[in-house]
Amino acid sequence: MITFRFAILTLITVLSLAIASQLHAGLYRWVDANGKVHYSDSMPPEVALKGTDVLNKQGIRVRTITPPKSKNEVQAIVDDEHARKIEEQRHKRQVAADKSLLAAYRHERDILEARDENIAIVSAAELVINGNIHRTRLHLLHMSSLTDKQVSDLKKLLHRNYASLFRYDNEREGIEEKYNDLLLRYRHIQSFGPGATALMENSLDSDVPFLTCHNVHLKCPDSETCTRWWKHTKQYITENSDMPLLLESETLLSTQMPIQSEDISLSAAFEPRGANGSGEILLDLDCGDINPSGERRQTSYEGECISQRSKGISKQFRPFVTGAY
Repeated sequence: MITFRFAILTLITVLSLAIASQLHAGLYRWVDANGKVHYSDSMPPEVALKGTDVLNKQGIRVRTITPPKSKNEVQAIVDDEHARKIEEQRHKRQVAADKSLLAAYRHERDILEARDENIAIVSAAELVINGNIHRTRLHLLHMSSLTDKQVSDLKKLLHRNYASLFRYDNEREGIEEKYNDLLLRYRHIQSFGPGATALMENSLDSDVPFLTCHNVHLKCPDSETCTRWWKHTKQYITENSDMPLLLESETLLSTQMPIQSEDISLSAAFEPRGANGSGEILLDLDCGDINPSGERRQTSYEGECISQRSKGISKQFRPFVTGAY
């Protein structure tokens, strides 16, 4: 009885293995270049390069043989993985920077106060420079009684002071941009959390004036543009100043100082920058009440222009010179 049972079990096992072997032996199915479908128990080498389906005896697909990746596909995978790692590192750095920003500033007003403190330092230096410019222009009122060397020295001094004003203006601009970016990022991470990369605004309406209220700063990109803008600057000064032109050179334009309190005097400086002829142009407004001896009788401070007309002259200078109406 035991021998008979053992024989039956052995037979069942053999039959099961045979059936499984038949089921997994499989057929290969592929489509040739002419669109004809082929079935075979062996796969031609050229088919392996293109990929094929493996079917069991019942014609059911049991697996798919994918073609090997090309060199370009392999490189693309490597590049994607490299890019993923770079982005992962960038995200970690951004999270750390965002957490530092939140730790440094408890509120938006802290950022604005820090900005204003830094700008106040620059503004104090600008006031000194504006005072030097004002006094130098006063001395130039008496050009007829000065020697050529004295006039030349005064012109050089005036140009040096304007060069300092350019430098402080660029410093102010850098401060504004820095705290503008900080404030935008602060608002962003308050809404989306540290490291978030959702779309952000790229600018803010700033309540910080450009230099003092009566100076306007332009940056020209190349020699041709600078030449054209400088020509327009002279035209603008001639048409809007109440005083006649006193100094004119390739880098300086200056009218006489104002006499009456409502008079407006205009000056401009050009500072070459790049090898391609790029540069910067600064328009300076001066207002006040000066007596015949050249001394100022009354003013809010050195030449400050606070009238609506002076503000209009400042506002219209940029579009007039650049043509960006």
